[in-house]
Amino acid sequence: MAEVLFLYTTDERENAEQLKRFLQVKMGNAINFISATDVFAEDRDIESVLENCACVVLVCSKQANEFIKNRRQEVEDGYVTFDGLLLSTTLEGREMLKKLLVVYFQKGVSQWKPDAVNTNSIYMIQEKFGSQDAIIDHLSDLIRAIITPCTTA
Repeated sequence: MAEVLFLYTTDERENAEQLKRFLQVKMGNAINFISATDVFAEDRDIESVLENCACVVLVCSKQANEFIKNRRQEVEDGYVTFDGLLLSTTLEGREMLKKLLVVYFQKGVSQWKPDAVNTNSIYMIQEKFGSQDAIIDHLSDLIRAIITPCTTA
């Protein structure tokens, strides 16, 4: 089963989890949408999951941008919930950029992105989205296109 890893900071948890659940329902059980919290709950290694997952959805915010830029971690209840150091290092690799989608919920956020990321892989989503939103359809189509080589290999 293909995995799609959602990465986000606490300031975007509610929006990111809502989007993750929405896409899970829309795309069905053949794809497993997980977050860093899920990875830790299953006692898995986040670096390994990041490397091996089919697709990464990075929910960016001002806070996430700062963690990545400054290579810092967000820790909650003793667990690293967002690792800017790992992300900044991993995003330097071309393989990661092939499976990366960047999502923003906040207007006016400095639109940081890895230098080599395709601008077609960046999405601004309204905080109140629904099944009729074309951007959600496009995002799910792109996730499907990214994971297809992984599920047919």
